[in-house]
Amino acid sequence: RMSTVLVIGASRGIGLEFVRQYRDAGARVIATARDDAGLARLRELGAEPLRVDVAGVPIPRVRATQVPPLQA
Repeated sequence: RMSTVLVIGASRGIGLEFVRQYRDAGARVIATARDDAGLARLRELGAEPLRVDVAGVPIPRVRATQVPPLQA
């Protein structure tokens, strides 16, 4: 039975290496990239490329709080 793997940020670096290794192991790989060049690299490795670009997506503000130390 073939496993399916999703690799986020897969067009270069460690993500691209994960794609290579999973494909070499026979897995079905769905891999994301931001641009055409990245999608092409993934396609060449036999992955199913998926365009995902979250660069322009607003990030919600989070209020940072400090947790007081535990009393022994």
